[in-house]
Amino acid sequence: MKALMPSFLRRVGLAAAIAGAVAGCSTMEVTKQTVEQTSVARVGPEQTPFRTITGFSSALRCMDNMMIDYGVRDVTMLVEDIFDQTKKVNAGTRDMLITAVSDMTRRSRAIRVVAFGRDATNVISFLASAQRQSAYEVIPQFDIKGSVSQFDENVIRNQKDAGIGFQPFINLGISRDAASNVLGIDLSVLTTDDMSILSGVTSRNAVVILKTGKGLDADAAYHKFGVSFSMSLSKSEGQAQALRGLVELAVVELMGKLTKTPYWRCLGADANTNEEIKLEISDWFYAMSVSRIELIGYFQNQMRRRGFYEGPIDGQFNPAIDEAIANYRAAIGMSKEALIDEALFKAYLNTDQTTIARP
Repeated sequence: MKALMPSFLRRVGLAAAIAGAVAGCSTMEVTKQTVEQTSVARVGPEQTPFRTITGFSSALRCMDNMMIDYGVRDVTMLVEDIFDQTKKVNAGTRDMLITAVSDMTRRSRAIRVVAFGRDATNVISFLASAQRQSAYEVIPQFDIKGSVSQFDENVIRNQKDAGIGFQPFINLGISRDAASNVLGIDLSVLTTDDMSILSGVTSRNAVVILKTGKGLDADAAYHKFGVSFSMSLSKSEGQAQALRGLVELAVVELMGKLTKTPYWRCLGADANTNEEIKLEISDWFYAMSVSRIELIGYFQNQMRRRGFYEGPIDGQFNPAIDEAIANYRAAIGMSKEALIDEALFKAYLNTDQTTIARP
């Protein structure tokens, strides 16, 4: 019996080594295959660059500074309950959104959020008891509406099994699996004047959550403007943390579209090479140019902030704004003429204003 022990131990060690190697190769193969198949299954940009993130807190901070730079202020918003229409994600989506907006306005105080929903009943009742005539002294200009609209489980699922046996002593089996889920959220901004949706001021984003092993959420990939953000998730975070990332991404996008600030800079996207951003800028200009007052007023406000204009902001042409536009165009290398066109608008949004010499 003693003579058999060394041989037995050698077999156990060999089996363990082989099983470990098989498990390692199996895990990598399953994970790689699942990621590749999910990428094919989803409709998205090809060969997207990945950026590892821990969240979008830096993008929120960037937007805070950008709203200061572009003179965004006194925007009031109502946030309704954001329900989970899929009934599969148990998380406080509206609270995440309110927190994200709060983080994005630490310095600028540009956006004032009014929380409204079933949980506001106690506050309203208290104010009524305190003989306050209204809970809302200022009626919000806009309303955020939306829901967790998508949760597709096991879009791609792969499993690999391996076994090895040394009769009659050892029988080992290894199983590794990987699956991908897709979580999506849709948000829109409405005007409270008539509760109509503001065209183009919407956010619809999805995240792929890769799950490996026994229910461990391994990582998540967010896609925006051809840039993919990769986030590692722990088992305790999982779907809720992935949803928070989606909400923060949506807040950056919604506020950027609403206030016409180049929010893509805060997401690391290049407007000069990205076709989707180019189209969005063109859409912004076209929508403003329908009303000459809005377009002229926009440039009057921005030229005043840059030190090129000191006249009124009334949406009307005057000699001062003509001179300001001509001088600004010359400062950024364009023709010196009093012309507001799409080329100027694109150049303005994509120019680092700190590099422009004031007149």
